[in-house]
Amino acid sequence: MSKLLYTFVETALTNALIIFREQSQKLVYASLGSQKDVLLKIAEQDFETLSKITKVKYLLDECTEGEKEWIWLEPLREEYTDFMENLGSYEFDKLEIEYLFGTTLQRQIWDEMRKIKPGMTISYGEIAKKINKPKASRAVGRGCGFNKIALIVPCHRVIGSSGKLTGYRWSIVLKKRLLAKEANYRSL
Repeated sequence: MSKLLYTFVETALTNALIIFREQSQKLVYASLGSQKDVLLKIAEQDFETLSKITKVKYLLDECTEGEKEWIWLEPLREEYTDFMENLGSYEFDKLEIEYLFGTTLQRQIWDEMRKIKPGMTISYGEIAKKINKPKASRAVGRGCGFNKIALIVPCHRVIGSSGKLTGYRWSIVLKKRLLAKEANYRSL
């Protein structure tokens, strides 16, 4: 069994559900949206599906102020909150992540996405070339769609080859807002 601790982040831009693995104290999941109950239900479904694949049981437990785990979780929550509130103002690599989801190829795609600078965008095809799979732009698109660590793995910075904003797990409207916020910092 793997114990996962979750908490919520609220910002003007959007809210987030963030989940850390107790054993490693690393971020394993981050999802964006306004409704906490919906975010939690989707996370529960995602981890239930993962359990069927990995044969590992994941126990999701909310962590709140006053619990012993809050000592290490609260500073990590503050880091994620600060990152969300100042999206684009700096490159974020302080918060350690651990991939529980994804194939080897998807994880390679996510690692490449993490190299995209705030305020910049790159096409699915360009990422495919960077991972030495030039014909895998559709696989890159699927990798973006399967990303479970919002913002830290910045799939919102990946666009179509025409420059068009394509699908985003958390909505195209939010993708536009995230890119606009990053562009504002970049222009300062």
